[in-house]
Amino acid sequence: MAEPLICNECEESQAFPKDIVELESSLGIPREELMVDMEKGKRCILCGSVLEEGNIARPI
Repeated sequence: MAEPLICNECEESQAFPKDIVELESSLGIPREELMVDMEKGKRCILCGSVLEEGNIARPI
């Protein structure tokens, strides 16, 4: 399993994690899918944005 990651934007702004229910609502993605993607390192664990090679800040 990949390490949880955060995006550069969250790293730079020292963002706090958003509530998973808020992310589910704002992104329109089921909670289970969001959590799986975050655990696999496909989404930022703070804001839920899709991570691409260029916007990964660091492993948590």
